[in-house]
Amino acid sequence: MKPTIVFRPAPLLKILFVPILVSALLGRTTTSWAQTATTTTLTVSPSSSPAAPLQPRTVVTLTATVTAGGAAVYPVRVTFCEATTAANCRFLAVLGTAQLTTAGTAAIKFVPGGGSHSYIAVFARTTTPIAYTTSTSTPQSVTVSPAIPYPTATTIASTGSTGNYTLTATVVGTGNDTAGPTGSVTFVDTTNGNHVLGTASLGRQRRRRALSMLQDHR
Repeated sequence: MKPTIVFRPAPLLKILFVPILVSALLGRTTTSWAQTATTTTLTVSPSSSPAAPLQPRTVVTLTATVTAGGAAVYPVRVTFCEATTAANCRFLAVLGTAQLTTAGTAAIKFVPGGGSHSYIAVFARTTTPIAYTTSTSTPQSVTVSPAIPYPTATTIASTGSTGNYTLTATVVGTGNDTAGPTGSVTFVDTTNGNHVLGTASLGRQRRRRALSMLQDHR
C-alpha cells in the first residue's frame, strides 16, 4: 500500500483565509484618486447694465480664470455658454471653447445680439496630469441696445402704355453685406389721394419685385 496523507485545515484557518482573499480582490478593483478643487471666475469687457447698455455690434470679451489653491490651472480648456447653470451649457448655448494659458486664463471674443444675456464659464474636471474638480463661474450679465436699422433707398420705375402699366420698385440697403432688405413695398397714387394701388413683397435674394396692373381711364 502507498501511504496516504489527509490534510484538514483547522476552522480558524478557514475563517482567516476568506476575509484576506476578499480584501485582496477588492484592493485590485477599487482605486480612488484625490481631486484638487478648482475655482472659475468670469469677467466681461466692456461692462454693461440695463441703464447703460452696449451699442449694437459691440465686440465683447469673456475672460475665464481657473485656479486651484491659488495657483493657475492649465493647459486644459474652458467652455463659454449663454446659460445660468453648467447643466444648460450644451448644444446651441455653447459660444465656444478656449485653452487656458500658463496664467490660468482663457478668453473669447464675439458680438452679442440685442437684448439681455447671461454668460457662464465651465471648467470640466480632469484626471491627468492632475485630477481637478469641475467648477462653474457665477453668471455675468450683458445688455445690448436693439439693433439700429440699416438705411435703405427706394426707387420706382414704370413701363408699358396707357391702360397697362408695370410699376417696379427697387429697394437698396446699405451697411449689411450678408443680407438684403426684406418686407414689402406699397404702391400709391399720389395724384389720387394716395390711393393704394397694390403691395408686393421683397424676396431675400431678389431685391426687386414688379407689380403689374391694368388701369381704366374711362
